[in-house]
Amino acid sequence: MPNAAPLSVFISYSHRDEDFKDDLVIHLANLKRQGKIRAWQDRDIEAGAEWDAEIQQQLESAEIILLLITPRFLASDYCFDLEMQRAVQRHNEGTARVIPIIVKPCDWQGTPFSKLQVVPKDAKPITKWDDQDEAFLNVVQSIRKAVETLQAKKPEGQPSNPAAIAPTPSLPTPPLPATPALPHFSTYKAETWTGRAETVAHLTDVLIDGCRLLLIHGMTGIGKTTLAEKLAADLLGNGGTERSVGLPARSAERPSLPPDIKFHRISFDIGTPSTDFTRGALTILQAIGDDTAQQLPDDQILPYLLKTLEQHPCWLQFDSLEYLLHQASDGAYHFADAAWVEFFGQLLNSSRNHTRLVLTSQALPADLVDRIYRYDQLWHEYPLRGLEAAHWLDLFRNYDITPSTDTERDHLCHIASYFQGHPLILKMIAGDIRSRLFGGSISKYWTEYYSPQQTNPGQTAATLRQSQEQRARQWVSQTIQQLPDLPRQMLQRCAVFRRPVAESFYLQMLDDAPEPDRAAALTTLLSRNLVADTDIQAGQLLIQQHNLIRDSAYAQLKATPTWEAAERTAAQLWLTAYTAPPNAEPIETVRGYLEAFDHYCELEDWEAIARIFWKRLETPTQEALCHQLDTWGYFQEQVLLASKHLEQARKAGQRWDEGT
Repeated sequence: MPNAAPLSVFISYSHRDEDFKDDLVIHLANLKRQGKIRAWQDRDIEAGAEWDAEIQQQLESAEIILLLITPRFLASDYCFDLEMQRAVQRHNEGTARVIPIIVKPCDWQGTPFSKLQVVPKDAKPITKWDDQDEAFLNVVQSIRKAVETLQAKKPEGQPSNPAAIAPTPSLPTPPLPATPALPHFSTYKAETWTGRAETVAHLTDVLIDGCRLLLIHGMTGIGKTTLAEKLAADLLGNGGTERSVGLPARSAERPSLPPDIKFHRISFDIGTPSTDFTRGALTILQAIGDDTAQQLPDDQILPYLLKTLEQHPCWLQFDSLEYLLHQASDGAYHFADAAWVEFFGQLLNSSRNHTRLVLTSQALPADLVDRIYRYDQLWHEYPLRGLEAAHWLDLFRNYDITPSTDTERDHLCHIASYFQGHPLILKMIAGDIRSRLFGGSISKYWTEYYSPQQTNPGQTAATLRQSQEQRARQWVSQTIQQLPDLPRQMLQRCAVFRRPVAESFYLQMLDDAPEPDRAAALTTLLSRNLVADTDIQAGQLLIQQHNLIRDSAYAQLKATPTWEAAERTAAQLWLTAYTAPPNAEPIETVRGYLEAFDHYCELEDWEAIARIFWKRLETPTQEALCHQLDTWGYFQEQVLLASKHLEQARKAGQRWDEGT
């Protein structure tokens, strides 16, 4: 696009990282020479100019904003609180494209820009690449793609107009299939769709950039099918009234999609599930209107299906893919019929086949990932979590539950937080509150199910019909019971942990099983999204259970004779195997004692409780744990520890101050 005006690029960086900024500017030289960008940095401020006003002006007019992320950038009040915050705000408004560049290892997860697509590839910091020039090349290639995308949205010769920029890339060749009228969706409704704007924007970019197989996986009921249908609705032109970030309503400016593509949804949990590829392929062919393959020999079904999809490309959504899988000896999930893997592999290997596949599954098929890994841009795997806190109340409002007081608002947020934004469970709870029994009263629902001591005289929880929440617990409990023996035992025993723990903790909680079997059990839980890795620390994944799963697994554990042993093993692991991360806050240095204390409280082991409470620490003051928390200023934690200690002393008939 030779006549397109160059885009203005703003580089935000810490002055202590100037060498990296200079390297980036060098690598951007070809884009500047080609007239595609005009890069600006604060070293370009002319003598005598008001530097703060100039920076603000350039930041507000930039069409692309590059953030050079390092520990120093995150520590800089100006970079983080002013430049970065405003940049992300403009990105969300659709008036600029923000590209975070991870330069050095740092704790950037959870920052306002962490929801954006970061570079280089796989968020690997530039300083960790064997060849940093190769890392910068990967960064610049991403910037070039963003530049070409944004320039393609402008009429030729049009000057830069930041307010008109939207961060949605243009459609590449081959184009996405589309249809002007979509069939009825199974779960997606535009009027009740809530949140996930960043997720939709990210996956939309992935699909538009050429991805032909998208695999969305997550725990049961987390919203996989609804998200997949939302993507189809947006990209095939029937997205409803609420648009995702960067997705304007369909217009002349938005690239149109081919009119002859069809959307088809196939669910593998309907009827009598079968893992057989031939039967599944015939179901797909029948869904797209081809009944001619019924008489073909089995060995001709695969090539016939591929040829049909090549000649008649469509958007296929496969739901409940887990019904086609079985568990291998290593704990991973594989397709029961290997022909499925061959089908997906050959489809991606064909440059002539433009069918889009969106798969949803509770389990991650390891053999499929191994087969298609080399296709890189043609496939994408996305683990789906619950809704973010900012959208909890929106979901309740979409189902006619609106808090009228701050107290009711707090009640809803407490419930949503406990279930970690699980959309289906929150929807079910909203239905319960709307029922005739509660008449839309949030306070009454809270009283009956979360504050039983406040129940009205003569009316007990036992007289109420079972709540949707209770049914959700039963449904999750059944999922756990259906697990193979060792993964189920691991999940139940590790339900004693209240916070993320190292993967070695999970393995040691099953120390009565051979090591390969323990590793296979953990692989099973990760593959089924029953546990999730939340971070990495000292070379180990930190593993956490969703609260709903933990609750159900712990209830099952309490009914077994292994409960006390699990609590005691967990306490010992915290005391002997926990290591605080480098540069941790003081309270994290005693985290092992605090967690072990709670495990012993569950066991009502008074001697162990008192021993930890009065444990003298190797600190400058050499105080007992209970006093050291006060010295450090952790007053709430000290009060909580003392309250539990006093409660256990009363139960044991002991003096609370024993050990002073």
